Amino acid sequence: MIKNLVAATALILLSSFVAPLPADVKNYFNIAEEQSFDNLHYKLSWSSHPAENYYKQEYLPAGETSEHFDHMLVMDFAITEATVSQLIQQKKVELEKQKPSDPIINYELYEKAGELMLDFILSDSSSGSLNIVEHNIYRYRSYTDKAGHKGVLLIGISERAYGKNIKAFLTALKGTRIKQLNKFAGYKIPDIEIKP
Repeated sequence: MIKNLVAATALILLSSFVAPLPADVKNYFNIAEEQSFDNLHYKLSWSSHPAENYYKQEYLPAGETSEHFDHMLVMDFAITEATVSQLIQQKKVELEKQKPSDPIINYELYEKAGELMLDFILSDSSSGSLNIVEHNIYRYRSYTDKAGHKGVLLIGISERAYGKNIKAFLTALKGTRIKQLNKFAGYKIPDIEIKP
C-alpha cells in the first residue's frame, strides 16, 4: 500500500462538544483539534514526532482511518535551515524514483505569494492491478512558529479512490483538479506553536 504522503491543515471549527483524542495522539502544534476544508470536517487522528526537529499531524473525517481514507488533511513542520526549494527538490526526486513502478505518477509545481505548491498524483498496483489512486496538493512555506522555531511548514490535502471507484475518480479529477488547487491555495493556515 502506498504511504500517506500528504501534509495539511484547515480552518478552525468551533464545536460545543469535542471528543477527547486517543491517548497516543498529541497535539504538537497547539491548534484546534478539529479543522475544516471545502465543506468537510476533520479531526486530529494521528501525530508523530519522529525526529528532534520534525513534527507531523493528520486529520481525518469521521469514520475514516489512516489505512483507508477518502480525504485527509496533514500538517508537517521541520525545524531546519533547508529552503523550501531544497525540500521541493527532494520530493521531486522521490517522485521520479517511483515512476518506473507507478505509470500514473505525474506532478506540477506552482509558485504563489512566496509559497511553492506541488500538485501530484500517484498510485499503487502492488497486487497486480490498480488498487489505489491518490491526488495530493502540498503547500510549502518558510515559517517561524509563535515560539520562534524557524523552518519549513508543509500543509497538504489528499484524496483517494480504491478499486472500482478509480476510473470515475480520475475522470472527475480532470475537471476538478485546477479548481481544487485554487481553493487550497487560498486556504488560511492556522498559526502553530510547537509544544513538544
